[in-house]
Amino acid sequence: MITPAPVQTVYNQYEYVGQVGMPASEVPWSVDNRIAEDPAYNGIGFGLAVCQGFQSDRGATLGQLSGGAFVGITRADQTLPQATQLLPNGKSRLVDTYYGTDNMAVMTFGDMWVAPVGVVAAGSPVYFNSVTGQLRSEEHT
Repeated sequence: MITPAPVQTVYNQYEYVGQVGMPASEVPWSVDNRIAEDPAYNGIGFGLAVCQGFQSDRGATLGQLSGGAFVGITRADQTLPQATQLLPNGKSRLVDTYYGTDNMAVMTFGDMWVAPVGVVAAGSPVYFNSVTGQLRSEEHT
């Protein structure tokens, strides 16, 4: 009988550091599919707050540009096209960014790696910038 070669023989001692937009733990989490509403093709990065869009019931916009309610935080998606693709405005796609009418993964609850502006203490409230969608420890006035 022929024994197949092992798939993996070397293991890292520690798990790799999480990247923005990736789940941070294995506790229950939920992700919805939303349609990126980005008419200017500026892009919506991973780990940013998005709100209900204005073009459809499944749409979402960066920050609170639509005036809609908060729906979640964008999740990383490694299947997005790379920077070689041109956008309708003539620019190249940035890596790790949703554009135009891309299907956008939005985490509605759970633990996620994010990059907040400033220090956020465990258990304290978190706010987001209504234009950029970046998370922060204090309310923007």
